[in-house]
Amino acid sequence: MLREANGPSQLRLIAMRVPGGERRRVSRIAPLLAVALVGAMAVACGGSGWRLAKLESDPMATYALPAAIDTRTSEIVGGTSGVSSPSMFRITFTVPEGDAATAIEEIAMAATDAGWQLTPREPNGFTGDKKIDGMPAQIFIAGIIQDDTVWFELSSRAK
Repeated sequence: MLREANGPSQLRLIAMRVPGGERRRVSRIAPLLAVALVGAMAVACGGSGWRLAKLESDPMATYALPAAIDTRTSEIVGGTSGVSSPSMFRITFTVPEGDAATAIEEIAMAATDAGWQLTPREPNGFTGDKKIDGMPAQIFIAGIIQDDTVWFELSSRAK
């Protein structure tokens, strides 16, 4: 049976009964140390921050849509736990009312100028591929026309 032995401001210990009826105290910090150790090992093994760094080196990572009212950026570093998952970099723009379709076309032109090979995607948008410093990558350009919001995502791909 588990029960708290100390108050909330102190390091909490849990008393537990083990077979034979004796009690043993186990610190709650042990699981935290285990998680920290696993995280440190993942970082030491390289993680995949390099994928995000390569995405951020692409000219589209600094693209600024001239008509944008608001710009938001987000990123995800993938694969830091030994699993090969993609990294992602996304820029979202709010544009003036009625300008979303034009903004998608402007982003596509800038991506083409930056070396992306694009394919139109229905109902509105584009997808494309490119190698960034030898790393396969993908771009996804889309928008919600009625909400005057457009975005593009750069993501790493498995080799």
